Amino acid sequence: MMRNFLLAIVLLFSSVVYAKDVERVAGVDFGCTYENALDNLKVQWGEPEMCDANSIVYLHKLYEDLDFDKIIFDFQRDTVSSYLNQARFYSVSKSKADAIRKMKSLAEKLGEEYSVSYDEEDNHTPFYKGGWSSVGMRPLFTLFVERVEGQWNCILRYGAFPFIK
Repeated sequence: MMRNFLLAIVLLFSSVVYAKDVERVAGVDFGCTYENALDNLKVQWGEPEMCDANSIVYLHKLYEDLDFDKIIFDFQRDTVSSYLNQARFYSVSKSKADAIRKMKSLAEKLGEEYSVSYDEEDNHTPFYKGGWSSVGMRPLFTLFVERVEGQWNCILRYGAFPFIK
């Protein structure tokens, strides 16, 4: 009886140790091919606004309850395949303060699923990091504010993860 119990514990522990969650964004696994990502994204969001050999771009899509003005999925390529290695979500704001408010709200939302840490840039602008990637041993995402083309943005960036070394 005790032997069966110990065997069950060992089997349960081994399945937990060897189970690996693949990091995902918008229903797409990091490391998947360009073609696979495009197919999955089309099911979720329809045809992309733009795409080339290394990127897939969507405009004005809802993700994590926030409307993003631009979403870019980037890929690394080698001679054999492509690998989804980064996703960037941009939400334009009226001001830096508005971008920071969006960022804090999104950090709280993401904090429901991931551990999220707070830090500040040298200029005291806050940013957040969260989750943990098994690829490259770094945070799964970074959440920050930045001026892009003259406008303040709340930016959620997953990656970039080094699938090709």
